[in-house]
Amino acid sequence: INIGEETVFGKTQDVIWADSERPLHLMVTGGTGFGKTLAVVHIGAEIVNAPKEQRDEGLASIDPHDKATVELCCRVKDERLDDVVLFDATDRTHIPCLPLLDCQDLEEIDTAVSNISHQFFALFPRADMGFNIERGMRNGIRTILLRPELSLLDTRHLFSRTRKGDKCRDEACAQMDDEMLVDYWQNEFKSLDGASLGRIRSRF
Repeated sequence: INIGEETVFGKTQDVIWADSERPLHLMVTGGTGFGKTLAVVHIGAEIVNAPKEQRDEGLASIDPHDKATVELCCRVKDERLDDVVLFDATDRTHIPCLPLLDCQDLEEIDTAVSNISHQFFALFPRADMGFNIERGMRNGIRTILLRPELSLLDTRHLFSRTRKGDKCRDEACAQMDDEMLVDYWQNEFKSLDGASLGRIRSRF
């Protein structure tokens, strides 16, 4: 990628960012108005608008101030516009949504269980979780991911000792091949007291 030009001892030459160097970090420094944003936008436009035979995995731009994003979008060529996905977290008309529960295989489910669990741990003090609470939440999330007809709202039934709760757990166990998860609902779950079940439901 041609980043720009530099002049050294009166000789001007192109500054090239080689493909082999792109997996490494690049730090752009300078004072206000020195063109840092312009340089980054130029690099992004070079990647986005590269000839088809030279395109790689694409480009993801994260911009908390939106100036660079606007500049970059203005430089995207017409033939590349259909490839652009603009994620604007401040948009209240077309609210973006991340489908956290949309998993295609067991590997994605394992990753989702870990990611969603960490979000809960960030929201609630770790000291208030405890082994039983943490284990219950992880197993609840995994059950929901393995059973597409369930949602996070169904955790109020999974973790309740009611007829509906019993039915929800029985139906889930009957359709799951995960022996450890089935064993949790059929055996370990019975040892949870009412206070623990209430804390798990409140966190969901």
